[in-house]
Amino acid sequence: MKSKFKAIIFTLTMVVFFSVAACGNGQTLNSAEALKEYLDKQPANSPDKPIKVTMAANAPMLEKIVATIMSTDKYVSLNLSGNALTSIPDYAFFDRPTQKGCATLTAITIPNSVTSIGIGAFAFCANLTSITIPSSVTSINTATFFRCSSLASVTIPNSVDSIGLNAFRYCTSLTSITIPNRVTSIGNSAFADCTNLTSITIPSSVTNIEIGAFSGCTSLSSVTMSNGIKSIGEKAFYNCTSLTSVTIPNSVTSIAPVTFGGCTRLTSITIPDSVTNIEEWAFGGCASLASVTIPNSVKDIWANAFNGCTSLANVTIGASVASIGPYVFYDCNSLTSVTFQSTIASRNFDSTPFPGDLRAKYLSGGIGIYTRPNSSSSTWSKQLTNDINAESPSRNSAGSNNRLVNTTYQFKGYYDHDYFEFTFDFGTNNVRFSAAEWGELGIGGVKPGIGTYQVSGDKVKMTFPDGVLDVTLIGNSFEIGNFILRKIN
Repeated sequence: MKSKFKAIIFTLTMVVFFSVAACGNGQTLNSAEALKEYLDKQPANSPDKPIKVTMAANAPMLEKIVATIMSTDKYVSLNLSGNALTSIPDYAFFDRPTQKGCATLTAITIPNSVTSIGIGAFAFCANLTSITIPSSVTSINTATFFRCSSLASVTIPNSVDSIGLNAFRYCTSLTSITIPNRVTSIGNSAFADCTNLTSITIPSSVTNIEIGAFSGCTSLSSVTMSNGIKSIGEKAFYNCTSLTSVTIPNSVTSIAPVTFGGCTRLTSITIPDSVTNIEEWAFGGCASLASVTIPNSVKDIWANAFNGCTSLANVTIGASVASIGPYVFYDCNSLTSVTFQSTIASRNFDSTPFPGDLRAKYLSGGIGIYTRPNSSSSTWSKQLTNDINAESPSRNSAGSNNRLVNTTYQFKGYYDHDYFEFTFDFGTNNVRFSAAEWGELGIGGVKPGIGTYQVSGDKVKMTFPDGVLDVTLIGNSFEIGNFILRKIN
């Protein structure tokens, strides 16, 4: 009776032991053969209910373990333990001859003894949802997690200093990623086509964002970049169609080709005064971008830089811009206002950047604000503007580059020791002059007779004829100085 009782107690103890072993890290096994035998005895399962196993492995044993897992139809969560394994070899869980990954691996814990993870180590592991990378690892290699389409989150340890080419490309379930502040480089297409990635913060340790690093991240709506970044590679954020605003850090000196191309929801962009070049198609196809200010540091705007920005209405071109390439603002159908703050030689101003006759008007009119009445018009006009000191008595003057805008200005002066004042009201085509005392009006220094005048009391409405550049107020019995209104066709 006692022996039967002891046997029952022993059996219950073993049941409890194996029940505990089945929890946590699961069944502990010591060989690939034991793993195969154990998996063969398990019922069919699903990726969300994997069989958990713990195994101590060195490199040769790891190869056998992977072969066993790849040959089974059971889904496995693998915990690698011990200190014998120092690296995960290239293509460890990827079969290069068949170009297939380990589809039955759902999770893996890598031991602290591992310092490197090889090229393509987990590529095409389509059901891998979780991975624990130890702090002993210093880099994420090329294509390490390429096309791990079920990987929803991953924590990169602070020991990692670089993220390689295609490291997480096509991880379409990845929603967030934390880049540690030791990383200095994000490789080509490292996170490209991670279509569910919604936000990214790039720390100040990163100096280079390589070609296509985040291209095709169609859910990416928030990007925070720190001032340590020196270069942003071609197509770095290409086709990030949910991105609405970007502030480029003031450590960046050039915006590479197609960097933000195809970001169709981008409505605002801040370009710092450290940037000297905006290269081909840098913002091409940014169909929601409404306005852009090109800072005074920029010298060259390359071909097609803003081509296809169909909502772009206002552009300010900085004072150092010396060349504008072909089709820079081509197909910017909403563009109605362009401010030029620099002098661009005709040989450096391509014939195709702007819609309509803006290039010709600028080359004849120089620095200023140019507008057209609507997006369908091909005719641009330089706006009248003014910088005159309205409080200066006796004499008001303007330099040849001062401009008059559509508004009303009031000027004060003296006539035979009596105070007088007069007002200019600038509209699109007309100038209205009113004063208690006023002299003759002449056009281009010519006596009255050119143009149309409508006199009503002390008000004169004058319409500028086409081709007239300057309008001068000629004092009759009082001195008005060299006050010049500049009219541009």
